Amino acid sequence: MGKYKILGAMFLVVLILSACSDDREKFYGESNNWIVKYETEVTKEREFGEFTIKYIGKEPAPEVFVYKIKNASTSLDVGIGEETFNDGKNTHSFNIECTDCDVYTTENDKIEAKLEWNGKSETIKLDSK
Repeated sequence: MGKYKILGAMFLVVLILSACSDDREKFYGESNNWIVKYETEVTKEREFGEFTIKYIGKEPAPEVFVYKIKNASTSLDVGIGEETFNDGKNTHSFNIECTDCDVYTTENDKIEAKLEWNGKSETIKLDSK
């Protein structure tokens, strides 16, 4: 009887882990000056995502930068802001959450991040990972 309990517990753990991992999407893009990452978890009720923007340029990091992130597949603006770095590592992170969304992010979506700083501008395409 103990053998069946162990097998049942193992089956339950595998089922829970596979259910949790199915709906995570990761996107990544890099240029000479920036790295942009987006990781999202989509369920039937909501989409919760985290963006990370990191400056990796050779010049000193800008005091202020502007970003506009859009899902080019759906023409939705995902995030717009004017920010500063506050961690000493030239990184800025923020979360987004959407409940009862009309459209959710999928691995086939094309996400673009436009960054502006010190009179310069770059557009980075994020690829699904």
